[in-house]
Amino acid sequence: VQAIAQPLEARQVAGPQRRERLGILLALLLVDRLFPARSVDAIPDVVFAGRGHSRLLAEGHKQDKREQDADRSCGHGIVIQYRWRYGSYIDFFAAFRPMAIATRNPATGETLKTYLALDNTQVDTVLQQVNTASIGWAATPIAERTACLKRAAQQLRTQRDRYAALVTLEMGKPIREAHAEVEKCATGCEFYAQNAERFLADEVIATDAGKSYVAYQPLGTLLAIMPWNFPFWQAFRAAAPALAAGNTVLLKHASNVPQCALAIEEIFQANFPANVLRTLLIGPEQAESLIADPRIHAVTLTGSETAGRCIAAAAGAHLKKSVLELGGSDAFVVLADADLDAAARLAVASRFLNGGQSCIAAKRIILLESIAEDFLARFQQRLGGLKQGDPMRD
Repeated sequence: VQAIAQPLEARQVAGPQRRERLGILLALLLVDRLFPARSVDAIPDVVFAGRGHSRLLAEGHKQDKREQDADRSCGHGIVIQYRWRYGSYIDFFAAFRPMAIATRNPATGETLKTYLALDNTQVDTVLQQVNTASIGWAATPIAERTACLKRAAQQLRTQRDRYAALVTLEMGKPIREAHAEVEKCATGCEFYAQNAERFLADEVIATDAGKSYVAYQPLGTLLAIMPWNFPFWQAFRAAAPALAAGNTVLLKHASNVPQCALAIEEIFQANFPANVLRTLLIGPEQAESLIADPRIHAVTLTGSETAGRCIAAAAGAHLKKSVLELGGSDAFVVLADADLDAAARLAVASRFLNGGQSCIAAKRIILLESIAEDFLARFQQRLGGLKQGDPMRD
């Protein structure tokens, strides 16, 4: 193997990244030395686990020609030339390609759009922009902050149909529920616009000192890691109070709702000062590493218990404030004196709310034995009345 690494732009390649890539090249040279006189077809697949990569990064591919020369640009500031003289080559450029983030319609399986995840340099640029915006936003009078929230609410209502369609296309919930979600986001913005000044007022505390009080001051930049089941509401529920309090927000949304994530950024960019809220299209490994950055001051996650443990550990290691909303296993208990028709109706509604993707859905139905058979008959009858179809049709 002949391999040459050459920076395209020095500013695009950080020291650790360059060392990682040179390590991959050295590994390729080692493979060539270990198998100097054998066909590459006999070499087992080679796996390189670069930082933040979990997929196969290099794999043998058969070539018809005895010698293959190629120049490839990996798109991350490195050009690599490689040559195999044994009739095959190893494609190690996957190590440098950004992760693809695809948005698919769950009702049809159709891939709607595909985005490339931001690389570390691009993430750093956005983080610095948000960090710079934090200074001015924290100093902005609360009346101006709440006025921005009111404008965001107005845009949500004006373009409700467009945003609801994105929610249904990417998440799959019925369009009427998507409309309700967008409306709820507008109501949430208005709620904090109306109440933020009262919530954030100093609280005078009676002590022996001349004057004691609790003051609520901005923390800085909040990293919000949000789920896909309520793609608009979960983001707005985190962002609206944080912004009202004078913080800025970096949104790392679920990877299967990138269009919703970008639309949310669009709303805030249109109604707030630039870079007060930005969306990062990145993978989970990058999000976790962001917590260590001193420009991130707090983190919030809505997600699984497994993800919560990872985020809590990272936040604790760096003494960052964190708020976690994790998965549950909610019980739906039916007692002997219950109205069984009403109980069955509510159980079905609770279990299938939001396409069945709700953290407060009835996940365990607990029945007294004396009414179990009657309840199940009613429950199954109502299940039989549900219809599966196009979620875009109201």
